[in-house]
Amino acid sequence: MNPRKNPRASSALATLLLSLLALPACVGYATWPPVNGTENATFTQINYVPAPEIIAEAVLRVSLRYTPAAEMDRGEVYQGPIALSLPPGASAATYRLITSRVGPNFEPATEANAELPTYYVTRVNIRSTVAEIDVLAPAPRFGATGQDRYQLVSVNLAGGTQPWRVMSHRAYPVGMFPLPARNTIPAEIDPLTTLR
Repeated sequence: MNPRKNPRASSALATLLLSLLALPACVGYATWPPVNGTENATFTQINYVPAPEIIAEAVLRVSLRYTPAAEMDRGEVYQGPIALSLPPGASAATYRLITSRVGPNFEPATEANAELPTYYVTRVNIRSTVAEIDVLAPAPRFGATGQDRYQLVSVNLAGGTQPWRVMSHRAYPVGMFPLPARNTIPAEIDPLTTLR
């Protein structure tokens, strides 16, 4: 069958090509920390679709369930500013995209906001249409005054060809996992100066 002579075949072929072009934007692969034997330990995969969307969904779920306030009523939303620390290799644009998706209280981790309650994304595992993201959340109600305590929450998500959504999450005992280094938003890179 010749697609030029058959408009239906031409339309079907065009639909197939468009769906194949759209597929990489829907599914992806990313791993942090790097797998053993991986030479490049910089996690640049976080900067590519769909990783920012998936991470934002996970951080949003954790921040709503595990608030940085010592005492809050059930259903109350934390209103103070919150910082977010992403794995090394996250670009400034990725920081801004994720924090804007999570909510207006979130801001990228910087040297200036080190005193803010901070959520840490410590593990990212995206495999096609499923993902698991680990987030360390502040747990002030479990620590002594002036003592930083954190709780690891693993969030399982599904999506890919459909919008990413949280399927389940698991919280580990407070203080079971060590606090990682606080990664701050990198400086902006001017594309015009890098081309010179």
